[in-house]
Amino acid sequence: MWSWFDSFDIFLENGETYFSVKGELAWGHMFRIYDKNGQEVASLKERIWTWTPRFVAYDSMGNEIGDVHKQLTLWTPKFDMRMNGHEYDMDGNWVEWDYELKRKGQVVASIKKEIFNWTDTYSIEVNEKDALTAVLIVLAVDAIKCNQRRSY
Repeated sequence: MWSWFDSFDIFLENGETYFSVKGELAWGHMFRIYDKNGQEVASLKERIWTWTPRFVAYDSMGNEIGDVHKQLTLWTPKFDMRMNGHEYDMDGNWVEWDYELKRKGQVVASIKKEIFNWTDTYSIEVNEKDALTAVLIVLAVDAIKCNQRRSY
C-alpha cells in the first residue's frame, strides 16, 4: 500500500533520457513524470480504497487527464483505460508481459518486457505524440501487477 521512492529513467534507442519518473512517499503509488529538460509533464496517482486497482493521471497543472482501472475478472486481467478523451484497449499474451495498446482498433504502442534484466525493463515502440500516454498506461499496469504479486 505504501509507495516508496521508485525512480527511474526512460531512454530512447540511442541511450538519451526521454522521461524521468520519480516516485514519492504516498499512500499507494505516486509517480511524477519529467521530460528530458526536467519539466514535470504528468503525474500518476493510485486511488486506494477501491474495489479494484485504479490509477488516475494528471497533467502538469494537476488537471485529471485519464485513468487506468482494472476490471473485476476471474482469469484474464482486463483494464478500462482512458487518456485525453480517448479509450484504449490492451491485447496481450497470457503472461501479460507483451501487449499492444490500441485506440479505435489501431495499435498506438507495442510493449515488451525484457526478461533477462535485474529490474523490470520494458521496450516500448510508440510514436512521439503518444509516448506520454503509453508511459502513463504502462506505469499503471505494471504497478497493478506488482501490487497483485505482493498480495499472494
